[in-house]
Amino acid sequence: VRHSAENKVYGKLGEIASLKKKRPEILIAFGGCMAQLPEVRQKLKKRGVDVVFGTHNIHELPYLIARAQEERSPVFEVWEKEGRIVEPLPSCRKPGLSAFVNIMFGCNNFCSYCIVPYTRGRERSRKADDIIRELEELAAAGYKEVTLLG
Repeated sequence: VRHSAENKVYGKLGEIASLKKKRPEILIAFGGCMAQLPEVRQKLKKRGVDVVFGTHNIHELPYLIARAQEERSPVFEVWEKEGRIVEPLPSCRKPGLSAFVNIMFGCNNFCSYCIVPYTRGRERSRKADDIIRELEELAAAGYKEVTLLG
């Protein structure tokens, strides 16, 4: 399953790279689980990707894009999978009745079909006080339902 998904990503990057040849001002950013893997980052360098970020620093994307534009060179910034948990967690939510709150990151199970432990690291929980603070802020903002993610 993973290999097929990776091949689709590389195929899509090839399509985008051809568009970038016609319009060199286009920036290609790539992030998430796959970006956490060193062997993937090596392949991305060869495919003309301008910005690479991991699962732990998505909140830095605007800064990374600005840096790539200013320096006119690729910016690859991927935090270690066992790194610190950023608090308060930056989030961008649409107004509504329900919200999602991360209470932990990573996984200790190492299922044969899953990439999470290899890319997001071992299970790490957020501090209870930080979770409660986030829930209180959501309640004050009018959210009625929260799904805990982990």
